[in-house]
Amino acid sequence: MSILKEEDRARFYATKNLIQNTLVMAVSLGAGVLLDHYAKSGNEFKGFAILFSVIVVINLIDIYLRATTYKPEIKENKVNIKETIKEPLKDKQFRKILIFTALYTLSLNIGIQYLSLFQLKYLGISYTFASILNVTLALVNAFFGVIWAKTYNKKGWKKLITPMLVTYIAMFILLGNTTTDTTFLLIFAFILYGIGESAYGLFDHNVIFESAQEKYKTVYLSVNKTICGIVSILVPVITSNIMVDENNTGNIKLIFGISTILFLCTMIYYKLNIKNMKSN
Repeated sequence: MSILKEEDRARFYATKNLIQNTLVMAVSLGAGVLLDHYAKSGNEFKGFAILFSVIVVINLIDIYLRATTYKPEIKENKVNIKETIKEPLKDKQFRKILIFTALYTLSLNIGIQYLSLFQLKYLGISYTFASILNVTLALVNAFFGVIWAKTYNKKGWKKLITPMLVTYIAMFILLGNTTTDTTFLLIFAFILYGIGESAYGLFDHNVIFESAQEKYKTVYLSVNKTICGIVSILVPVITSNIMVDENNTGNIKLIFGISTILFLCTMIYYKLNIKNMKSN
């Protein structure tokens, strides 16, 4: 981010998002067809083995490209690790951003972690249909990434937050009302998912970086990711007491309801603590 001009950052994210999601669409659709083919012959394990092998190869290529790609020289100054970790936590303004991202991560991950289980086990959709949903997600994510980037450049990042949170709330309400007879609603839920995810991706890639103090930008980003990672790890522990009976569809719908309530709480926190916050 530091090597990009501020006015180019949103456009860069949108372009990267478009390319990335185009690749995801192709891989997702191919994976769904592959798994359904082997599922029909009762050999799902072989299908998954092939799929994971492809993923390993893609990751090896990714590691190679990252290792061999040109990187600009970065001047590093000696820093006190303890102090640099404390700095983001002492920054009252950035601390509000950290709390917001933690609330967002908790709200989303509680419901999303059971989404695949809900689709495949409780609704009984095919792998191909699940792949089509992922393709829809990637397509919407890429398309709205461009739209959000334009809004970000013209009106600022705060114009993204309320629509984003409303979109997630609508998504979980829709999921909570989806049954085996209304599986078509999943398409609309994934469209909402893509809209919300593309907005947060822009926030995550730009706002956190721009909200950090110049001297500690990398540290601020790392601390934010650490906080979100800790929250993600805690999510299965939090929901384990609810999902005691995995054959009960009502448990997952209850979790979708909890995500809805948490997103409402996140919106209230944003309006009270961040909406009128001055930029650095």
